Amino acid sequence: MDGGADTILAHGFEPDLIIGDLDSVAKDTRRRCKQKIFENPDPDRTDLNKSVGTI
Repeated sequence: MDGGADTILAHGFEPDLIIGDLDSVAKDTRRRCKQKIFENPDPDRTDLNKSVGTI
């Protein structure tokens, strides 16, 4: 989930929301989209699990 934010921006689009532990998001993306970030560093859940609220 979070790594796709860089790709979306590279293609000229803006993500609506970035969810995940942000381990694969560029610093520039974090800066540009800081109002759209929902960070969840839980290492036991995937970014997809974090986005839908499942365990």
